[in-house]
Parts: sequence; structure tokens; C-alpha cells
Amino acid sequence: MQWTRWIRWSLPAVIIPALMAHHNGVAEEQDRDRTGAPGSDAPCSNTLCHDDGEFDPVFTIEVIDMNTDLAIADYIPGTTYQLKFTVSAPGALGYGFQATALIDSDDSNAGQFQNPGSKTQLENVDGRHIVEHSNTSFTGVFLAEWVAPETGSGPVTFYGSSLAANANQESSGDGYSGSTLTLGEDIGDAVLNARANATRLYFEGTQAWVYLSEPGEIWLYNIHGQLLQRASYASGKHAIDLPGNTLVMVHVETASTSQQIWKGIALQ
Repeated sequence: MQWTRWIRWSLPAVIIPALMAHHNGVAEEQDRDRTGAPGSDAPCSNTLCHDDGEFDPVFTIEVIDMNTDLAIADYIPGTTYQLKFTVSAPGALGYGFQATALIDSDDSNAGQFQNPGSKTQLENVDGRHIVEHSNTSFTGVFLAEWVAPETGSGPVTFYGSSLAANANQESSGDGYSGSTLTLGEDIGDAVLNARANATRLYFEGTQAWVYLSEPGEIWLYNIHGQLLQRASYASGKHAIDLPGNTLVMVHVETASTSQQIWKGIALQ
């Protein structure tokens, strides 16, 4: 399970002509997901593929608001963000990386990647979307865009692996680092008020967040169809407490909306 092709080198022909090569990421060359995400192949850490070398890289993942240029902690559904992956290690001669983003509740693809920057490419491994290096970077900075998933997706985690290399054409002496970044879903008033759909829900822990565009009733059932709660609510945002570790069904009925049922699991 070598990553000797994970970063390949193109040195000037006047120095070493035989080493001229096209640099591709591990998804491109091996069709492998080594991001460290659930279900991925084992990352090529120092103890597996790459010898414990002189490098101990620092790998950071940032999701940046394009309007403020600030890193975010919670995403707004459907919004496009700047992704910035940074690998740094004093003395390294080149860098590579691979990353993905998954919805925490089911490990499915979270949103989508687009517009890869210099030396960055988009790939697919067994249906999982991947962003990775397309060429060795000498700065260790890789950029792309990420379109956040739809409303109700919940927390999202980015998983990534990085490599700092010494250009000896072998796996010896390199350095590996993995990193994760988890973002919550922004369910603030600005997002909820924009939904204009009385039946839109967001489940978080032991609560269901519901936005009503007009006064109505919210009914809560258990998996057996037994009515647990029925109450009237004014228009606006409401947090509905749910029984823990129970599959529940929420029914919302207003003058213009009826028979809309959404399912979710409330966790303790």
C-alpha cells in the first residue's frame, strides 16, 4: 500500500530527465479513498506506507465565507464557500492532500465540490466525492469551492489526509498528517424565515426545529402511530422537544398545509 505515486516529481530535465512525470492524486492514480473518512482505505500514515521521516506536517481545513473571508463554524444550506487546505512542514520540498465531506448522520456526500484551484482536482471513488492535489504543490495551499448541502442535512464533517515529501522518489523520509473539521447547520432566524414552507424541519439532538409561516398545529407521533403531543403554535420558529432515542413523526397542519409528515430520530 505504497503512496510512492501519491506525489510524483517533475524535476528539471537538465538535472534528472528520467523523473519527468505527470503528478496525480491517489484517487486519480489508484482509485482509492485514503481520506480517513468512515469506510475509506487506510491512510498512508508514517506507520503504514511512509517511513517516519523528518517531517511532522500540520494540516488544516478551512471553510471560508466568501463575503467576509472568515472561516465558519456553521454552514448555511445551499451556500457556496471557499475551501482552503493547508499543509506545512519546515524543510519539505512538496505537498499533496486528499479530502472529502460527509453528512454525519449517514456518511453520504455532503454538498458538492466545484471550481478546483491550481494543482487541485475533483475525483470520485465508489460514489464518494473527493478533492485532492492534481500536481505537487510547493506552497502546500490547495483551494476549491464547496456548495453546502440542503436544509435539514445536519452536521457535516470534512476528512482529509496530507503528505509532506522530501523528493527522494521513495516513501522513506516523508511525513503524513490527517485532519477533520466538523460544521454544524446554521438554523438561525435568517435561514428559517427564508424557508416559507410551514413543514420544513430540522432535527438536532432531542429537538425538532419547525418554522411555521402561519399559525397551526404540530402533532408528534411515535413509530407505532400513537399520538404523543398535539399543540397549537403561532407563526414563526419553534423548538419541539422529542422523546430521546425514539423514531418520531411530526405532522404540521395549518390553514393552507396539511398531511405533511417528516421523520427523524431524536438522540439523547
